[in-house]
Amino acid sequence: MLIATVCTVGLIVILRQLSRHTFPWLAGPLVGVAAGLCHGLNAVYLKLTVEDLYHGGAAAMLSDWPVYALAVTAVSGMLLVQIAFASGRCRPPSPP
Repeated sequence: MLIATVCTVGLIVILRQLSRHTFPWLAGPLVGVAAGLCHGLNAVYLKLTVEDLYHGGAAAMLSDWPVYALAVTAVSGMLLVQIAFASGRCRPPSPP
């Protein structure tokens, strides 16, 4: 789980930084892909959090790390989606 998280977070950071230094019409899709990856991590952490809740109750859920990773990925994903929407249109300008 740790290796998958590190690789995914690394890809999210790379896509976000790449979107800041590319064409404006390409920035939105790049950040959108980063947001999708973040929401994918969110789904994994949600599953782990619900498993903790089911097997150990609220105390076990709050004492394990997935619930906090879930909060971070949920907020990060929502912020990235808003950044993607604010990046502008998603198609290149048409030739004259």
